[in-house]
Amino acid sequence: MAFTAVKVADQTDVGNNQNILFEKVVLNEGNAFHPHTGVFTAPVSGVYCFQAMVMVRPQSQPFVASITHDGEDIVYTQGQNGYDLSPASVVIRVQAGEDVWVRNIVYIATNIVGHSYSSFSGFLLWES
Repeated sequence: MAFTAVKVADQTDVGNNQNILFEKVVLNEGNAFHPHTGVFTAPVSGVYCFQAMVMVRPQSQPFVASITHDGEDIVYTQGQNGYDLSPASVVIRVQAGEDVWVRNIVYIATNIVGHSYSSFSGFLLWES
């Protein structure tokens, strides 16, 4: 199980707790990543590594997003100024059927840059 997806189109006015969409799938081994929702659904239980990088346009407040596992924010990524690249990575145990995604969690009108500057990836380290 492994996936990498990138954001091609800008995503404007992203609301609080709204998913960030990564519409261009580069790799989707196991077909567990869903680009129309930005959600990875684990096909098997195990330990996974997830990485996200998000770039935002200039705005008046800091940008904060999280890699989210079944509704719980696990690790944050933040940008202070426009065009900051904000990476985050995490290794977590995920049960089959559970979801992992990236969402905006603070600023209510975030504008995320596409053009392959923003990405979301994950892969299975081992089944358990």
